[in-house]
Amino acid sequence: MSQTGSNWHASHRGLATCFSFSSRTMAYLPTALVIALVLATGIGWRRRLCALAWGLVWIHVFIVFLLGLMIVMIICAHPELGLFEVSPFWQMTLSLPWEFFLNRTGTPLATTVPIWMVVTFRRDDWLHILGNNKAGDAKRKR
Repeated sequence: MSQTGSNWHASHRGLATCFSFSSRTMAYLPTALVIALVLATGIGWRRRLCALAWGLVWIHVFIVFLLGLMIVMIICAHPELGLFEVSPFWQMTLSLPWEFFLNRTGTPLATTVPIWMVVTFRRDDWLHILGNNKAGDAKRKR
């Protein structure tokens, strides 16, 4: 390494921050719950595998959202890192999803249930579940 490179590194010590989180709570458990819910649903295997694929896509989108939120909040909480400064308004705005999604253990698990419901059940299934069999009766009469 050149002299100027090593001098720069020695004179400008970088700041770092440490943050710990549970990948089990944030990613593994929601993913396992979506897989278990989809595979335990009493539908045909073709629909079940399609629902499993879409469920995995959407749960991973949710996990990426959580990780992105975590990174942004860490950057906002440590302005000494010098990455960017955020106004107090945006800090408050970002703290709401932080409190809702990341400071509660049950929220990532509770979010998997609507994902499972959306990817697994079709409109006709909902009509049957809710007791509105008009669509099913019309198909049977034809």
